[in-house]
Amino acid sequence: MNIRRSFVLLLFILMGMVSNAQEFKTKQTTLVIKKTADWCPFCGLYGWDYFKGLYDNVKMDENAILVAMHYSGGLQNTAALQITNNFNVPGQPVIIVDNQDILLNSDNTNAKITETRTAIQNNAGRNAAVALDLDLVKINAAKFSINLKAKAAQDLSGVETYVGFYKVQNNVIHTQASRSATASHINVLQGAYHSGSVWGLPLFMGNVSKGSEMAIGVEMEAFATSTDNKILAIVWIKGPDGKYRFLNGQMINSTELTTSNREIEQNVNFQAYYSNDRVEVNWGGQKIDKCLLVNTLGQALPLAQIKEEGEKHTFESPNVTSGNYFVVVHSGGQVRSKAIQIQK
Repeated sequence: MNIRRSFVLLLFILMGMVSNAQEFKTKQTTLVIKKTADWCPFCGLYGWDYFKGLYDNVKMDENAILVAMHYSGGLQNTAALQITNNFNVPGQPVIIVDNQDILLNSDNTNAKITETRTAIQNNAGRNAAVALDLDLVKINAAKFSINLKAKAAQDLSGVETYVGFYKVQNNVIHTQASRSATASHINVLQGAYHSGSVWGLPLFMGNVSKGSEMAIGVEMEAFATSTDNKILAIVWIKGPDGKYRFLNGQMINSTELTTSNREIEQNVNFQAYYSNDRVEVNWGGQKIDKCLLVNTLGQALPLAQIKEEGEKHTFESPNVTSGNYFVVVHSGGQVRSKAIQIQK
């Protein structure tokens, strides 16, 4: 599947509005990032031995998330480059565990595997600040939806969090220096399913009470599922230094596909687009109580309605620059959002 050609639909069910039962993953997961490149000799030596050795030990552990991010070479992509640059770690291979470089080298490979396994076990022994429930849902033969529900497991103070949805492919056959031209690469990050910032969509912001819930869905074209094709959701927290750090995450195989129209049905008649210097919304639900234009940083601008004709609603021209935005509709207790592009 070409991620850039995927049609993305964003569905928001905001705090306190998720009434159906969920099975939240409450334990703290561990994200292990391998910064790597296919041309790098050491990446095919001790970097390879560490990552494969760890993977063989924890591949059945749902609390361990291992992702190879190729910042350069034939498997490079924008998401891998921007995420690895965020951690400001020079060279390769570099292993990042709990947001820190573990200083892997050729002399400590086995010791670092043991150290990382211990970190994974220790993290799983405590509750995460944000609990998650990730699902891949079949809407119809042509469309899937990634649905994530998040729950604040404790009071959060002054936070700025985002959730990103990423494609991870296991057993990618590709060249690797010091290995072969047909090396089988483990858990390669191949891009983001969401549009806009690589860090994803706004999640919990500011002061958040324990028990607050939020749900976000990303819709894309259907694709062939397999145990090697994985869906990864990462909750990032932005620090005062402008850097993003892993807060919690969940990764599932695409074979864990379920069929449900419970949330999607409510959005069948919802369309939004920018035309003739106006925001046009087709809304088949109840009366629109409020309409917002939200940028990729989560900043919202109220829109004033100037015309209503049946299901078609016309809103004023927003005083914003060209770019990617979300139209968020509040109506009868529902909150729904769709991505639009504004060109001025």
